[in-house]
Amino acid sequence: MMAHGLRKVRHRCEFPLLLRLTNAVDICEVGVNRGRHLKWLAESDASHIHAVDTWHGMFELPTEDHLQDLIDWTIRRQERNRFHFHVGKSVNVAKELAKQGLSFDFIYLDADHAYESVIDDILVWWPLVREGGCLAGHNGLCSADPRKEREGVVAAVNEFVAILAEQLGVVPWAQDLLCSSWWIQKCL
Repeated sequence: MMAHGLRKVRHRCEFPLLLRLTNAVDICEVGVNRGRHLKWLAESDASHIHAVDTWHGMFELPTEDHLQDLIDWTIRRQERNRFHFHVGKSVNVAKELAKQGLSFDFIYLDADHAYESVIDDILVWWPLVREGGCLAGHNGLCSADPRKEREGVVAAVNEFVAILAEQLGVVPWAQDLLCSSWWIQKCL
């Protein structure tokens, strides 16, 4: 489903166009906070957009207000039924969605950036990606950024890609240089 155009994404704000071109129906963002990227994803034609976060503030407080702001935003757009908000830890929400039999065409990870959390997120969300779908995330480049959080993301993504490459031989994955997003396509 995703193959055409996947490597042409230059910035994460372009994912909605790719999602439109590939007719993605069910998408999910993990680590929503204020919802800036979620609002970009809403520009796709996806029928169901899931948003996962604890909304318990890491960078600014109180983020519980951000959840209410997002709900109000969906109501103003008259799209409340299109959005599904899940409050809780990423791994727990993923397990619950799996029990419900849900799967996604596109999942974007931008939650806790510590290595252990990222690898846990990748391992628990990957089975929920449909064949031909895409698992993506933010902060995937290690740079001169003084915040060491990116190193955890880089290590976790590289480890997972190595595991997949060992199992599958070739793994369609890439990253953008502007926004440091990464993405891995699940082979058909």
